[in-house]
Amino acid sequence: MRTLNVQRIQHTTGLAVDLAQKDLLLLDGEIIFESDTGKGKLGDGIHTWNELKYLNLGFETASDDEVDDMLDDVFGGDGDGGGNTQPGSDHGVASDDEIDDMLDDVFGDN
Repeated sequence: MRTLNVQRIQHTTGLAVDLAQKDLLLLDGEIIFESDTGKGKLGDGIHTWNELKYLNLGFETASDDEVDDMLDDVFGGDGDGGGNTQPGSDHGVASDDEIDDMLDDVFGDN
Protein backbone atom coordinates (compact mmCIF):
# COMPACT_ATOMS: atom_id res chain seq x y z
CA MET A 1 0.00 0.00 0.00
CA ARG A 2 1.30 3.46 -0.90
CA THR A 3 1.46 6.27 1.60
CA LEU A 4 0.76 9.80 0.43
CA ASN A 5 3.17 12.33 1.90
CA VAL A 6 1.72 15.83 1.52
CA GLN A 7 3.83 18.87 2.28
CA ARG A 8 2.59 22.42 2.01
CA ILE A 9 4.36 25.74 1.59
CA GLN A 10 2.71 29.05 2.30
CA HIS A 11 4.33 32.04 0.59
CA THR A 12 4.22 35.56 1.95
CA THR A 13 1.60 37.80 0.34
CA GLY A 14 0.68 41.45 0.52
CA LEU A 15 -1.06 44.19 -1.41
CA ALA A 16 1.00 45.58 -4.31
CA VAL A 17 1.00 49.10 -2.87
CA ASP A 18 2.17 47.86 0.54
CA LEU A 19 4.97 45.73 -0.91
CA ALA A 20 6.16 48.62 -3.07
CA GLN A 21 6.09 50.97 -0.07
CA LYS A 22 8.00 48.54 2.19
CA ASP A 23 10.50 47.72 -0.60
CA LEU A 24 11.75 44.61 1.21
CA LEU A 25 15.04 42.88 0.52
CA LEU A 26 13.92 39.35 -0.40
CA LEU A 27 16.17 36.50 0.65
CA ASP A 28 17.78 34.40 -2.06
CA GLY A 29 15.00 32.05 -3.24
CA GLU A 30 12.24 33.79 -1.27
CA ILE A 31 9.00 34.24 -3.22
CA ILE A 32 6.38 36.85 -2.38
CA PHE A 33 3.08 37.31 -4.20
CA GLU A 34 0.89 40.39 -4.50
CA SER A 35 -2.47 39.23 -3.18
CA ASP A 36 -4.43 41.75 -5.26
CA THR A 37 -2.69 41.19 -8.62
CA GLY A 38 -1.44 37.60 -8.37
CA LYS A 39 2.02 38.72 -9.51
CA GLY A 40 5.08 37.52 -7.69
CA LYS A 41 8.80 38.15 -7.37
CA LEU A 42 11.72 35.85 -6.57
CA GLY A 43 14.39 37.23 -4.28
CA ASP A 44 18.09 37.05 -4.96
CA GLY A 45 19.34 38.34 -1.60
CA ILE A 46 20.74 41.46 -3.28
CA HIS A 47 17.91 43.48 -4.82
CA THR A 48 14.90 44.99 -3.07
CA TRP A 49 11.27 44.42 -4.07
CA ASN A 50 11.09 47.46 -6.33
CA GLU A 51 14.31 46.46 -8.14
CA LEU A 52 13.21 42.89 -8.87
CA LYS A 53 11.28 41.91 -11.99
CA TYR A 54 7.99 40.04 -11.77
CA LEU A 55 8.04 36.29 -12.29
CA ASN A 56 6.80 35.02 -15.62
CA LEU A 57 4.68 32.05 -14.62
CA GLY A 58 3.67 31.34 -18.20
CA PHE A 59 -0.02 31.95 -17.87
CA GLU A 60 -2.37 34.86 -17.92
CA THR A 61 -6.11 35.21 -17.80
CA ALA A 62 -8.28 36.34 -20.66
CA SER A 63 -11.52 38.26 -20.35
CA ASP A 64 -14.80 36.66 -21.41
CA ASP A 65 -14.83 38.89 -24.51
CA GLU A 66 -11.30 37.80 -25.45
CA VAL A 67 -12.28 34.14 -25.11
CA ASP A 68 -15.45 34.72 -27.19
CA ASP A 69 -13.43 36.47 -29.90
CA MET A 70 -10.88 33.66 -29.88
CA LEU A 71 -13.59 31.01 -30.26
CA ASP A 72 -15.26 33.00 -33.04
CA ASP A 73 -11.90 33.24 -34.84
CA VAL A 74 -11.48 29.46 -34.66
CA PHE A 75 -15.05 28.33 -35.32
CA GLY A 76 -16.64 31.35 -36.93
CA GLY A 77 -19.59 32.94 -35.28
CA ASP A 78 -21.61 35.98 -34.41
CA GLY A 79 -19.63 37.33 -31.47
CA ASP A 80 -21.18 35.17 -28.76
CA GLY A 81 -18.37 32.62 -28.74
CA GLY A 82 -20.73 29.88 -29.79
CA GLY A 83 -19.50 29.45 -33.33
CA ASN A 84 -21.65 28.41 -36.26
CA THR A 85 -20.35 25.01 -37.34
CA GLN A 86 -22.52 21.98 -37.91
CA PRO A 87 -21.60 18.53 -36.59
CA GLY A 88 -19.49 16.67 -39.13
CA SER A 89 -18.55 19.86 -40.96
CA ASP A 90 -14.95 20.97 -41.37
CA HIS A 91 -15.92 24.58 -42.08
CA GLY A 92 -14.52 27.07 -39.61
CA VAL A 93 -11.84 24.75 -38.26
CA ALA A 94 -8.55 26.54 -37.69
CA SER A 95 -5.14 25.04 -38.35
CA ASP A 96 -2.68 24.46 -35.51
CA ASP A 97 -0.70 27.53 -36.63
CA GLU A 98 -3.85 29.69 -36.61
CA ILE A 99 -4.73 28.49 -33.11
CA ASP A 100 -1.15 29.18 -31.92
CA ASP A 101 -1.27 32.70 -33.39
CA MET A 102 -4.63 33.35 -31.79
CA LEU A 103 -3.47 32.15 -28.37
CA ASP A 104 -0.36 34.33 -28.72
CA ASP A 105 -2.64 37.32 -29.39
CA VAL A 106 -4.55 36.67 -26.17
CA PHE A 107 -1.78 35.44 -23.87
CA GLY A 108 1.36 36.91 -25.48
CA ASP A 109 4.09 35.18 -27.45
CA ASN A 110 5.70 32.21 -25.73
